[in-house]
Amino acid sequence: MENLAKVKSAEDPKGGDKKLEHLLSCLVYEKHTEEAANVRNALRHLVLCHSVIVEPRVADEPTKFSASSPDEEALVLGVDSLGFKFINRDNSNNITIQCEGNAEETFLLLNELEFNSDRKRMSVIIKDSN
Repeated sequence: MENLAKVKSAEDPKGGDKKLEHLLSCLVYEKHTEEAANVRNALRHLVLCHSVIVEPRVADEPTKFSASSPDEEALVLGVDSLGFKFINRDNSNNITIQCEGNAEETFLLLNELEFNSDRKRMSVIIKDSN
């Protein structure tokens, strides 16, 4: 998440927080800046670092996810709305994603460190299989 921390904070002169608007602006209008690359890396981390599983598809129905917590599912759906799609996690621990409409990418899940109350986070160790 340190990539997200590198993104500049934008404050509204009226005191409102404009961070989300700034992040979206980086993705849409400032695509070739270092800041936009940091935003993309952070979103890529979010689409990979979870234990969500795609439920078997039923024709003409939207994709359904099975998550250990509502927060995990919300993160996957949130980054999906920004163009970072979680496609699948198979039985061989391959995670397939698609970022901003580009070709699908596959990563091998080497280890998952589950969330616990001491660390207050979960982590994954992955290998880019491309």
